[in-house]
Amino acid sequence: MVLYSNVQKKGQKALTAYLGSRLPAFEDLAHLPYVRAIMLELLRWQSVLPLGLPHRPTMVDEYNGYFLPKGSTVFVNIWALLRDEEIYPNPDTFDPERFLKIGEINPNTLDPIPNFGFGRRICTGRFFAMDSLSISIASILYSMDFRVLKTHHPIIRDSELM
Repeated sequence: MVLYSNVQKKGQKALTAYLGSRLPAFEDLAHLPYVRAIMLELLRWQSVLPLGLPHRPTMVDEYNGYFLPKGSTVFVNIWALLRDEEIYPNPDTFDPERFLKIGEINPNTLDPIPNFGFGRRICTGRFFAMDSLSISIASILYSMDFRVLKTHHPIIRDSELM
């Protein structure tokens, strides 16, 4: 949020407009599309496991002309998938708006699901993880401001804040 104060301010404005003076709850998340967009963009922009977890084919396979022997180790380059410019224009830019259309989550924009694996081994807790991340983002944005400090002294006073 320090790097993208415009996102912080827009998120705080959306939270205040919907919540008023109370803290966010899980049932509020459906009414906070910008917070969800921040969460989706965080997952896309900085993947926790850029190469995912290793997979091992149980039989000989071929993918895009590549021969994969049974038992070989395969890594999926999640970082590259989530930076595909055809799907995510300007991929190095942190832009939650890419997940929105007319103020709502755009169903045609791909979620950064590769973070949670693929196929039958996809993380069963992915929805819990995304909801937990969303409520954390909402609570932190609602209750805190992130700013750059003018100094790096060990003792920081309010007067030293920008």
